[in-house]
Amino acid sequence: MAELHLTGASAGTILQANNTITSNQTFTFPDTGGELVTVGGSTNTGTGGTDGSGQVVGYQQGTWTPTFSEGTATTARCNWSRIGNTVSFYGQAGSFSSSAAAAIEIGGLPYPNMIECIVGSVMTRNLALGANGQPFTAAYISNNSIVSFYSVSSGDWNQANYSDMSSQANFYVYWNGTYLTNDTNWSPANGATLS
Repeated sequence: MAELHLTGASAGTILQANNTITSNQTFTFPDTGGELVTVGGSTNTGTGGTDGSGQVVGYQQGTWTPTFSEGTATTARCNWSRIGNTVSFYGQAGSFSSSAAAAIEIGGLPYPNMIECIVGSVMTRNLALGANGQPFTAAYISNNSIVSFYSVSSGDWNQANYSDMSSQANFYVYWNGTYLTNDTNWSPANGATLS
């Protein structure tokens, strides 16, 4: 971890004209991929500084490699970013090798998630409608940081399976999402890289 020490007189200039910091501050943030951002409203004493109103929010960005529950696929533009405890991700994949009657599940996210929930949207080509007659449009993340795709209707939801693809070679999927992590180490996992 790196530290940045600011004195009250120079803090306003260094922190983008934030002149609410009037006393000495020590901010700690990750060694890699970090960018200093301040937000007001709460007090942050840092690691040895005195009271002030600035709070450091860490920032990272990079690439990640999706893993698939069945077979393989070609991936592209798999990027992620993190601000504080919020992680956003994007991915696209095509040329799937599996046609199994098993759920399409994608792992490899850079940080674990805190809760399971709908995290984003999905756009597909050459994928049948869900059993409820609706397209697969929702990206869902499970408790073990696995992303899957769902179709949603007023009475039910259905998970996309590899066997729902009308053509493995011509199936393409684009997805994105945002989730919360409780990670405090700022070290991306699963081979994710910083850029």
